[in-house]
Amino acid sequence: LETEAYDEDGERLQAELVAAAGEMPIIGPNCYGLINYADGALLWPDQHGGIRLAEGGKGVAIITQSSNIAINMTMQKRG
Repeated sequence: LETEAYDEDGERLQAELVAAAGEMPIIGPNCYGLINYADGALLWPDQHGGIRLAEGGKGVAIITQSSNIAINMTMQKRG
């Protein structure tokens, strides 16, 4: 479902999508997914190189528009 809030149809479609989602969080538009190593929530359709954080462990957030950058960053080995 593609919506653009720049016209009346887009505004209506977006409102319908938000109403249908209810309390369910949604991501997008054009989002490749997300990886949460702290909670083990992986909504990602590709390989990644990260591992789940230990209980109480600390990490960093990577927020990027480019899925290619995210894939490359998670596949890097830390030393």
